[in-house]
Amino acid sequence: MKLYLNRWNVAASAAVLLLLSGCGSESDPAVENPMVQASIDLDKDYVPSLFYSNINPVPNEPFALNAKATLDTLTGGWNGFKSTIDTAVGSIDLTSYYTSIDGNVLSANSLIETVIAGGIYPADITVAHDALESIRDTLGEMRGAVALNYFMDGVTIAHHAMEPVSGAYTTYATDANITQLCASLETSLPAYDTAWGDVYSDYSESSIAALYDLSTEKSGMLTTNVEAMTATVSALSTAMTDCIANEADVAAEAAKIKPTFVKTFLAFGDFITPFMEDMIIAEQQLIPILYCTGNPGDEVCAVKPEVQLNSFQTAFTAFKDHYPVIPDKLDLPGTIYWKSDFTAVTAAIAAAQAGLNDGNTSAAHIAMEEVRGAMYHLRSTFENYDFITDRVTDYHDAMEPIALAVKGLVDPSE
Repeated sequence: MKLYLNRWNVAASAAVLLLLSGCGSESDPAVENPMVQASIDLDKDYVPSLFYSNINPVPNEPFALNAKATLDTLTGGWNGFKSTIDTAVGSIDLTSYYTSIDGNVLSANSLIETVIAGGIYPADITVAHDALESIRDTLGEMRGAVALNYFMDGVTIAHHAMEPVSGAYTTYATDANITQLCASLETSLPAYDTAWGDVYSDYSESSIAALYDLSTEKSGMLTTNVEAMTATVSALSTAMTDCIANEADVAAEAAKIKPTFVKTFLAFGDFITPFMEDMIIAEQQLIPILYCTGNPGDEVCAVKPEVQLNSFQTAFTAFKDHYPVIPDKLDLPGTIYWKSDFTAVTAAIAAAQAGLNDGNTSAAHIAMEEVRGAMYHLRSTFENYDFITDRVTDYHDAMEPIALAVKGLVDPSE
């Protein structure tokens, strides 16, 4: 049974298609181009696969399985793209682009499957990541061939221009050679400034939010990072006027470039769908502890709440571990803005355990309601993801005041 629904605001998309199609008027045929929506859907599947394949070398099997899960989602998304967009658009033959992407998807999948089958870690999956990197270049070339000016293709161009800037700082962080850093940035920063300037000029928070179905909260964070990148490039350019004398400022601003870019890029990905199975399992384990701490005398609550809580904690940890934290290197929940929700769930589990230890099931129930609220926020408020148990929560929240109002009546029909 399908337990989730992806939503798309069709009315909004019609109003803002101009942004991604790069058209001058409604008469331009690109306004009606189904490749726009197909590309947006593919972006959501592509971004996580590119990220997980870049955690390299793969330290252990769970990381490899994460990469495989996102690749499976991408494979399905790419097949969906091909089923929507014919291999010919007008007189333009897209077969060669499709063949190239097919080959890169297969190559990435084959390498990850080989790593998992071999079970030897750490494992180098650079070839898989490079294959996936090639996909966005091919997609950009394909959209260019049909005269579709697409926002994320500008982001790809900016990414390529960003890498030498980031690479220059990475070298400096190792050798502290300011002369070399200045020389590298002298060459690379102007190109990135131009490429990012194009992204910034094309960016519209309301339009991007509508096209990608971003919540107000998430689109606001995306805009914050877009603005932060623009300010960082400007500050770095200013410091570069006397690079060696301004070493501290140059290094500080250069260090911000890649982390800010990553936060901006990952906002376009769907990080729920690849790991949906474990999210569903966590929800299945949440329901018993939530119900039985609220109704401790019910005959269906034969299992001790301590056991139910432990089952939920195990299931939630399995879901949370798909979003890795590597000290001083990676904090994916923070990068995709989920950290506060994960922190809230962890704190609520501890509070529920404390309540049960004290024999206070009411306190435990309140804590588990906080768990439900945090997961609701992550999915249906922040990610705008239409998850079926969140609809049940909407019903529960609307029903509860009515239930409380009739609680003291002998005949509820009164």
